[in-house]
Amino acid sequence: GGGGEGGGARGLGAHQAHGACGEGSAAPPVGPALGQKGLNLMDFCKSFNEKTKVYKDNTPIPVLITAYSDRTFTYTTKQPPVQHMLKLAAGIQKGTGQPGKEFVGEISIKKIYEIAKVKQLDMEHVGLEAVCSQICATAHNIGLRVGGDAAALRAGLATNICQAILCHALLLCAHAADEG
Repeated sequence: GGGGEGGGARGLGAHQAHGACGEGSAAPPVGPALGQKGLNLMDFCKSFNEKTKVYKDNTPIPVLITAYSDRTFTYTTKQPPVQHMLKLAAGIQKGTGQPGKEFVGEISIKKIYEIAKVKQLDMEHVGLEAVCSQICATAHNIGLRVGGDAAALRAGLATNICQAILCHALLLCAHAADEG
């Protein structure tokens, strides 16, 4: 059985990779890593494709695969990388070659917030404000100006004190990006 829990088998190690949704296959980097551990590649591909079918095809998904001596494995997936989500949200194919100097697009504060809510699922002990700040920095590094309808966002988000603090942090981030 491919997706077992390993039972009493000893772990053979873990392998991290990015798989593409809908295209889980024996191709590198996942195929060779599993193959050399003697794992059933088709079991992994079928399970991975089923688990990631909620995403658009070709979305890169980080996956951590643990192989066991009885040729079973377990794996966990994470949310798509921030750069991928930012590019998709901003409608750009690639980032800038000159971070901070050349801008290739713009992303709204609202979209930063939406991406942060998704990425926070992978970062259970990190506050939303910190996740937003990291995403703003990544946006800036790939050449996106952080902006948008700050007044509308302030009015829409400030329904409680936590959201008001988050909104303030996002507005500061947008201001810093505009100055940089």
